[in-house]
Amino acid sequence: AHTHTHAGLNSIGHSYTWQPEVGTRIVVMDKHTLMCVCDFYTPEPISFYHVINAHTHTDGKIHAHIFKHTCARTELEKALADPYGTDQKADFMPVPWELVIDPSGSGQLCVSGPLLAKANPPGGELPTIHPEATGKPYRYAYYVATSNDPPSKTDTSTHTDAHT
Repeated sequence: AHTHTHAGLNSIGHSYTWQPEVGTRIVVMDKHTLMCVCDFYTPEPISFYHVINAHTHTDGKIHAHIFKHTCARTELEKALADPYGTDQKADFMPVPWELVIDPSGSGQLCVSGPLLAKANPPGGELPTIHPEATGKPYRYAYYVATSNDPPSKTDTSTHTDAHT
């Protein structure tokens, strides 16, 4: 399946199989030596494609901010497999999400939840931060977002305050 995708014969959605019963594999590597610090599976399946940023907090825990898909994965896979033939819905868009990882011992996921305090943050794609903040605590992330007015379309740019 991967060969057909790389050759342009299949969509990217056809090259993956969603296995929620497996959970999500998290591998933490030392950024200086590239040696594995911990390698573990979470019980929670996490579907995402874009990372906002990640940094090590003063307590040694890693705060990773991602854009997580929160909709039903089967519907999302249909949309990814045929983006022009599927009714695109606003809930297909991922939302800013925080993972807090304790890399000590064998590793564990301590927190998995929305990054924002807002009840319904706009979904979006292609997050970016100021390049000098990569791998460090940061304040704002910027991304392309969907409007909340039907029909939902990606027509807005927005920012997220990671401190509120």
